[in-house]
Amino acid sequence: MFVTAERTGLGDIETFARPFVPFNRGRGIYCRETPIAKIHTMDIPSEPRLRTVIVDDEERSRNTLQSLLATYCPEVAVLAQADSADSAEQLLATERPDVLFLDIQMPGGSGFELLERIRDRDFPVVFVTAHDKYAIRAIRASAIDYLLKPLDIDELRETVRKLVRLRKERFASPPSPKSTAKVCARSSGAFAKIRSRPELSSRRATAASWRN
Repeated sequence: MFVTAERTGLGDIETFARPFVPFNRGRGIYCRETPIAKIHTMDIPSEPRLRTVIVDDEERSRNTLQSLLATYCPEVAVLAQADSADSAEQLLATERPDVLFLDIQMPGGSGFELLERIRDRDFPVVFVTAHDKYAIRAIRASAIDYLLKPLDIDELRETVRKLVRLRKERFASPPSPKSTAKVCARSSGAFAKIRSRPELSSRRATAASWRN
């Protein structure tokens, strides 16, 4: 038995286990390859993973995001979860993550209110919400990205790739007003793409079950 691997565009490895299956072809016994299994694996990150905190008032949403990150984004390690702005504020006082995945509408305080309470925030924020109407406000809050529920795996992976690139840029050179402006410009472009997606209207109905 031997194994061949084909790399896809998203960094996955699709592996096929092929045993030799004998068959009679006139004179002698020949062998042919027969695929019997397809194993889906992920690339192992060569750099330290992005330490992440998830803040969402719905346990199902938190666990879904954590599961998707664990399955499709090996660059990310979830440190902890918080179910409200108050509990998140206490958590972030002791844990300094590399990135914060943040819901917007939560009882006792919105995601925007949480960010206003955090002084000297030195980590990027990705909003994860069922509502598309807060995109402009998210840009003003200097968010890196804005993901809509139910989450699209490709969009989530692209966001993580963006976060990895930003971390590399951050450690490659000290931050400057010009680099900060570039980050905001990239974020604005990403949000505009989200708002203009043709499938957005159809996903709003599906998102009803995810309402905060």
